Amino acid sequence: MIGLGLIAQARATMNEADSSPYEVIPRRNIFDLHGPPVATQQSAEPPSVNIRLTGITTILGYKQALLMVQEPALAGKPTGKEESYIMAEGQRQGAIEVMEINEKASTVRVKSDDKVSLLTFETAKLPNAPTNVPAVGTPPPGSASPTQLEQLSRTRRPFPRTATPPLPAL
Repeated sequence: MIGLGLIAQARATMNEADSSPYEVIPRRNIFDLHGPPVATQQSAEPPSVNIRLTGITTILGYKQALLMVQEPALAGKPTGKEESYIMAEGQRQGAIEVMEINEKASTVRVKSDDKVSLLTFETAKLPNAPTNVPAVGTPPPGSASPTQLEQLSRTRRPFPRTATPPLPAL
């Protein structure tokens, strides 16, 4: 009986130890700790590949497109670096297929992830560029006209003659 009393007293002491002043620390959560994140439903469709047309060539006798391709960033991974491809009509590289190259219109029809798109050259847009730029070959305002330039080139102006010093004797 005495043994049972000691065991009961030990259990009571253990219950008192469980309610120690340090028990409030995990409940206060001063480090803002949380359980594992709940998995969310992500979209089933992965992001598409970024394709940029940089050139079209027919130098070897057949049409080729010069492309810059950047793979999309996957969850938890950085964006892949941009890679350069030279592809002919009907050629496939990974998920990208060149279907048609039109060098006269400067367009390339590309199939990527079962989506067909038409690529054209990007035009550089400068933030402070003037909107009305004169055509190539036209003189800037206030300059001489082509007929005035022709008349000026026909007139001869004599060069001033300067006396050349004599050569030293040897």
